[in-house]
Amino acid sequence: MVSFLPDSRQAVFERQYIDANKVVKKFFREYRSQEFARLKQKAKEEYRRVGLKDYLKNAEVDYPYPSNLEMFKGPADALNKMRQQLGKKQRFVDVSPRVKEAWSNLITYNEHDCKGMRHLLSFVLTNLPGKRLGNEAVYYCRSKAPDDWYGLAKWLKKKKMMSPKARSQCYTMGRYLTNRKPPSLALSKACMKIWEKAVGDHHWMPGTGKPVLANIPEKKSGGEVMDFCRSKAPDDWFGLAKWLKKKKLMSPKARSQCHRMGTILSKGQEPSLRLSMPCMASWEKAVTEHYWKPVASVGLPINTQRKRSVEDVNVVQAEIPTKTPPRDIGSVINAINEKSKGY
Repeated sequence: MVSFLPDSRQAVFERQYIDANKVVKKFFREYRSQEFARLKQKAKEEYRRVGLKDYLKNAEVDYPYPSNLEMFKGPADALNKMRQQLGKKQRFVDVSPRVKEAWSNLITYNEHDCKGMRHLLSFVLTNLPGKRLGNEAVYYCRSKAPDDWYGLAKWLKKKKMMSPKARSQCYTMGRYLTNRKPPSLALSKACMKIWEKAVGDHHWMPGTGKPVLANIPEKKSGGEVMDFCRSKAPDDWFGLAKWLKKKKLMSPKARSQCHRMGTILSKGQEPSLRLSMPCMASWEKAVTEHYWKPVASVGLPINTQRKRSVEDVNVVQAEIPTKTPPRDIGSVINAINEKSKGY
């Protein structure tokens, strides 16, 4: 079919499409050599080539191939019979029952030709050594606990095994799952190989952390994130920052962001979306993973300097007692003259 295309389009066609028959044949010849030799010998005795039906009827492939299609002679025979009947009788209702049956088998044959090839390719990709389906790799990594990925990265560094890039990939996978973000396909494939190698070759034993599978929440809108942060008391944000520092949890930047959020809310200002997103993530992580409990206190911390408004300044000035009552200029001059008379 490619030969009918222009030369400029043949290369594009070959890059975007592959011959599934060649892929299946190469797999059985290299990784199922005994079964391929048996199929080839059987097809040779029947004076034909190994076809899709031979692969689908294999017990390991496990495809429900219809038994009524085993005696089907092929699409060409059914098309020729139907063409001859229509040339004589002109109407489909007048076609003989045997030709109609062959025509129905042709439609069923084409249906299983497409579905069977899809099933066969899935079987090949799943059982190909060193290669896995993308969804399988992602699901495999998400089925592990984030703490196990952190532990694996730390264990590999302690034992000086694998490359620094491999250890970094395990740590990155842990961060993705901690933040409830789906990992990428490339990262999942690399981490899956590292995990299997650590368990199988180096006898590493993962801990008993809680796996993260389908509990990745939907993304919240900007307004919901900001409302979440505003709904918390400023003292809780200060307390969270202090508690994280005391327990040496999270990064200094995360603790600083929580303290900044408390400062903004204590001033009655609106927090930005850029600050609200990491603060909400830090809050949820502290509550769900580190079991921190917010306890709102009364008043602001001592080390928090709050800017005063004009009304606050007027109130403070009104509360300051005056040492001397106000006097006019005349009384001041008279007092000076009285003191000068004594000299």
